[in-house]
Amino acid sequence: TLFGFRPHPEILSSMHASLSGSSNAASSTSHVLVPTVGPAAPRPPHRMSMVSLKNKVTRNNHPLSLHAMTDMVRSAVNNKAGAVHVVVCVEKDFPVAPVAAALARAFPIFTKKTSAKKKKVKVATTTNNDTDGEKAESESDDGDNEKRVIHMTFLDEKSGVIKTPLEMRAAEAAAEGVRLACRLVDMHPEELTTTAYARECRALFRDDDAVTMEEIVGEELNEKGYGGIYNVGKGAVEPPRLVILTYDPPKEAFAEDDGDDAPSSIALVGKGIVYDTGGLAIKSRVGMCGMKHDMGGS
Repeated sequence: TLFGFRPHPEILSSMHASLSGSSNAASSTSHVLVPTVGPAAPRPPHRMSMVSLKNKVTRNNHPLSLHAMTDMVRSAVNNKAGAVHVVVCVEKDFPVAPVAAALARAFPIFTKKTSAKKKKVKVATTTNNDTDGEKAESESDDGDNEKRVIHMTFLDEKSGVIKTPLEMRAAEAAAEGVRLACRLVDMHPEELTTTAYARECRALFRDDDAVTMEEIVGEELNEKGYGGIYNVGKGAVEPPRLVILTYDPPKEAFAEDDGDDAPSSIALVGKGIVYDTGGLAIKSRVGMCGMKHDMGGS
């Protein structure tokens, strides 16, 4: 019922057997299936892929094999328009949010491909077949000029659909946050300038009363003693700036205190240099390409 048609059990058994016999930490197999039930016409073919991740952990990978999960899903799903339904079978007490984040990375938003046409992509974490779970929507510049919907469904160790609202909200937040971060990191520095980056921050928290934003821009940085940021960025067309976002949660967000201790304050500092040429040691031609990622820490 998750797919709208029922694959033949022998096909599923054959796919599962081919994965079980593989010695690789990650492996996949695909079949093109044509539904034999439903409306007489049309019966478009469905491409079904089964991906297996072994419980094999080395010092070079994550215990959840998140990078392998992203790569396997990306390779199994083509760039054509149409609905994609990802069903994840998790083990007992397996966290859903990190898996949602890994899957979201397989469907990036930003691209500069000259052959790409703008299309809408909607990522939805679902709790049942009617896909009425939490949803995160975004636009993509990848592929055909048609709508593409990505559904994610999580099954527990007993093959039951995970419907816990808290887990679904966590999965949605993780997927939405990862896709936002990927879009910003992938944007070219001539588009994501310091001014544009600050504009992104304002738009992100425009409707959030718990977040306030302060900017220190240009000469004001030098006047207030931020010489490092000022001197590194003063030669650019767009002025350097320091963005300070302050989150002041409402009182109802705090659990009941056992004592009279005031809530603690936490400061997170992320490097937001939109492009790092390397200073005195200018990067090589190959090394320059990835330096737009330098602002990923923020």
